[in-house]
Amino acid sequence: MLVQGLKSPAYTPDCWSEKQGLFIAGENAAYNNQVTKSMLDALNLMLRAGNYQNGKQLFEAYKYAQTHIVASSSMLLADYVELLLKKEKERPTCNYELYNTLLNKLKGDNKKRIGSHFKFEPASYHGKLLAETPLYEIDNGHFEAFGDWIKTAANGKGYKNLMTTFRAVISKAKKSRLTQITLDYDWRKHAPIIKRDKMTARQRIEAKGKAVTILSTDEFERFVAYDVTTNAPKQKYFQQLAQLYKDTVLLMYYTLSRPTDVISWNWLENYDEDQKRIAYTPRKLAYRSTANGSERLVVVNLPQQAVEIIERYKGQSNGGYILPFPMNETSWDNVADFAKWNIRVKNVEQRINKYLKKWASALSFDVSDLSMYDFRHSAITHAVNAGGNVFEIARLAGTSVDMIGKHYYNDIRK
Repeated sequence: MLVQGLKSPAYTPDCWSEKQGLFIAGENAAYNNQVTKSMLDALNLMLRAGNYQNGKQLFEAYKYAQTHIVASSSMLLADYVELLLKKEKERPTCNYELYNTLLNKLKGDNKKRIGSHFKFEPASYHGKLLAETPLYEIDNGHFEAFGDWIKTAANGKGYKNLMTTFRAVISKAKKSRLTQITLDYDWRKHAPIIKRDKMTARQRIEAKGKAVTILSTDEFERFVAYDVTTNAPKQKYFQQLAQLYKDTVLLMYYTLSRPTDVISWNWLENYDEDQKRIAYTPRKLAYRSTANGSERLVVVNLPQQAVEIIERYKGQSNGGYILPFPMNETSWDNVADFAKWNIRVKNVEQRINKYLKKWASALSFDVSDLSMYDFRHSAITHAVNAGGNVFEIARLAGTSVDMIGKHYYNDIRK
């Protein structure tokens, strides 16, 4: 069956690995792999849910399913939720997280400790797993049993969202004439009472201040002035690494970026030397960009401090990267070698974090467990406190205003 929607170059001997069943080369390899995986996942789901005599019947059903949800009353509940999830993901503005959470719970992602082991205990009704129950059998008893399971196995977490999503799934099934039941169990009357630990006002303020760790402006200025080579092994190699590690986190601060992105920037694709700008798609957003066909490009006009750091390492990376880490001595194919590359990146982050903890202790910072991400948190917090436009700050940081409020901004420490 012909795979639709691939981007060129696609199926050529150089791009495709018959053994791995993957695109291993070409600038669109990651996107094309996602397209083929999505198609295979859908076909496998249809095989589990339907009865097809041959490939032709399956492929015809698949083509129809591109515009219609194909299901039957005998389809298992988990398979139907997975089908709805797939369709929701294909919408231009999708809201699939609720379906995804429900599917995970039905399949048993909640773990309960039994002795020294963990055991999966998915929701069931009369000894039969809800996930493996056909749609036509689902009734209020199953709905109530699922609510009880959330309150016990999941400690009541997400009760409202899970129950409303469960009922919405069955409502969709009824609308498609896959069931005749209407779930009218009054789950709200049986909602769990969440016990909250009482804290004093001071304790709540302190907890908020610790939720997003940052350096104060004074601490950051002291870090900039600190000679990190005094707290590193005396060998020249380690002295150079210490300075490189410091410059890496400072470059993160001046560009509001993430560790993985700074480590991955290269001279050709990311640095505009004439305009003194960095242009890149944050790796965390790269998958979403290829999925919806629009690149989430971030362009940062660099302050002089960042330019000086970048120019300091010009020509030192044999792999063409801006920062000459040992792992960057060769040019990486981040698609074909993703697993190996990702491990190396995490190792670099761990080494830098180890040095940061020593430096934080030497400088007597309030943040003793200093890490790379604290420089991103600090940069965003300092920019907001300085009166910057939060929408522009979010754009430059490759995130959203909502994410800044939840994960990046500390309004307690100044």
